[in-house]
Amino acid sequence: MPVRALVDAAAAASVRPYPNRQLMYLDASLYRLSLSLIDQNGEAQVRAEHALAQGLAGIADAFARRIADQFVRATRLDPYAHAETEQALFDRLGEWVAALQREERVELSLRYRNEEFRITAERDAVLGVAKAPYRAILQLIAQHREPGKRLVVQLSDRVAVLPGFIGELARLDDSQLEAFGVGHAARSVLRVPSIAGAQGDVKLLKRVPWRDPPSDDGQERERHAPEPAPVLARTKPPTHVVYGGLAYRVGIAGLAIGSEADPQRRTVVLSGSSGVSRLHCEVVLRDGELKLRDLSRYGTFVNEKRVAGETALSRADVIRIGSPGAELHVVDVEGAE
Repeated sequence: MPVRALVDAAAAASVRPYPNRQLMYLDASLYRLSLSLIDQNGEAQVRAEHALAQGLAGIADAFARRIADQFVRATRLDPYAHAETEQALFDRLGEWVAALQREERVELSLRYRNEEFRITAERDAVLGVAKAPYRAILQLIAQHREPGKRLVVQLSDRVAVLPGFIGELARLDDSQLEAFGVGHAARSVLRVPSIAGAQGDVKLLKRVPWRDPPSDDGQERERHAPEPAPVLARTKPPTHVVYGGLAYRVGIAGLAIGSEADPQRRTVVLSGSSGVSRLHCEVVLRDGELKLRDLSRYGTFVNEKRVAGETALSRADVIRIGSPGAELHVVDVEGAE
């Protein structure tokens, strides 16, 4: 994939100016929440970014620990005391949080040693643990708000679907919320001709032209937050491995990789490299993840690190096998067979 430019997500997402108002962009990653201040002098320009050392992982962990505490109180089962129950807790966390957004009370269950443990979780008791980081974000916004100006806060999709977060932001006086969908920043920046057709040296851009006309103060378009989604659940695993220009779907049976075809399942047959075993490694779907298991005596490398037995694969990972080395790329192909 050729890289045309690196563009600050806040500038990329800001497609229209808001005359006489202050513009901010709020985003989140696993380990931080960031607030970008957008200047509107002829184009979208990131003037400053302020961050909190609190991200999606911390919020998810707070939900998980609150649920675990309720299991301990009601059943004496501590999910964190056993590997399988801790894993089951996090596997189902996104589903449970989404259910608590819809219902006041939800029955949750975990199985340990052939015994089922059940509790009834209440929405406020679980989701309420996120109010502390939410208040910290409100304070951050207040610290950098310009006196006397109306405020527009743009929300990335990762922030907008946080349970109860839109309601907390609604407490801001004289403000408007703009909640964006998945991929908004990437799609929006591709509307800039100078970026879509850029060539040569890759530059980091913190300012881009506006792509839409200014917002009419008297006829603002209302944008609603996306439907609640299990944003804290594990992301969908990659679906294909690419070798020699072909994308191989992993599928339920998994995918063998080696120098000879495996008669029992689909195989990516590598040629032209030494140090490749007949059945060198396999890629399988297990426990909601795409995993690679090394079966060779030569070694398998993922992102230039040798695999010690087994490792989970993510999108854009590069698998290297043999010498000088055949490369296979891990990708996600949506809606394609």
